[in-house]
Amino acid sequence: MGDHTECIEVDYDTRFLAYKDLVDFFWSNHNPQRPKYKGRQYMSLLLFRDEEQERVAHILKDRWKQKLNFEIETEIQPFQQFFRAEDTHQKYLLKRYPMAFDSIRALFPTFHHFVDSTLAARVNGFVRGYGSIREILYELEEWELEKEQLTRAKECLSSLKW
Repeated sequence: MGDHTECIEVDYDTRFLAYKDLVDFFWSNHNPQRPKYKGRQYMSLLLFRDEEQERVAHILKDRWKQKLNFEIETEIQPFQQFFRAEDTHQKYLLKRYPMAFDSIRALFPTFHHFVDSTLAARVNGFVRGYGSIREILYELEEWELEKEQLTRAKECLSSLKW
């Protein structure tokens, strides 16, 4: 456990979102202070893939340091390798609601499709207190889903009891 850092890997389309905007969003929604637990598992970390991303990350870190008026402890390091967490750790917040978990999981052909889906990520965030089902239903229209997938997802979300 002590030789890795828990993180997420974000796939995004540069036609719609610039790296600068993604990193700015990161800084505005991330606690840049290290928790009392000083191990590597929960450290504050931002990874980059090339020199331009590294440059942008450092510039924005400096701007946020001035804006926040305290030291930012987030490390900025080159990306090396990403390991997916074990299945038992996937969507752990949503797992607290077994009926919802099973209903949403049934919309996908495999567990990995489910784990990688925007829908599962958004509902997992919802159970943590981020957003609403109404917002997710609205967003569904913007996702590139086939008509049948869209209908099934709407029916599933609308039928869940929280």
